[in-house]
Amino acid sequence: MTLYLVRHALALPKGSWAGLDSDRPLDAKGRRQVVWLTDWFAARRVDAVITSPAVRCVATVLPAANHHGVDLTTTRALLVGADKEARNLVRRLRKGTALGERAFVVCTHGEVLPGILDALGYDDGAVQHAKGSVWTVETRDGESKFHYELPHPGDDPVLS
Repeated sequence: MTLYLVRHALALPKGSWAGLDSDRPLDAKGRRQVVWLTDWFAARRVDAVITSPAVRCVATVLPAANHHGVDLTTTRALLVGADKEARNLVRRLRKGTALGERAFVVCTHGEVLPGILDALGYDDGAVQHAKGSVWTVETRDGESKFHYELPHPGDDPVLS
């Protein structure tokens, strides 16, 4: 199984948004990042997309789900503050024996990713990079391997 952990693209700053934080949309740079991320996922297998219901998370991965013709599933387990639920969700996906060679995209918030990576057993070095964009966790024959795929969207000149 391959598990892509995705931090949402750049959103409007919290201070500039008067509505609910979960309704905060992507900014112009974030919308450009989505195009690039969708192209990146186009070259990869994607069997399911699971995301936080926050508008910025859905907007980040919906185009990839559409490109691959898979449903997008939202879950409150990936919202900020639902750390235990997020860790349990990702553990279930990773350990699902009937999942075989499936590939999942999981989109959440930067604040949630360190807990997920920690729960998957990755060291502090990996967890410290959890403000970036995409991490891949691959499980084959009971072995697990982790690698960081993309830089933080704000640091990537291609996305500027």
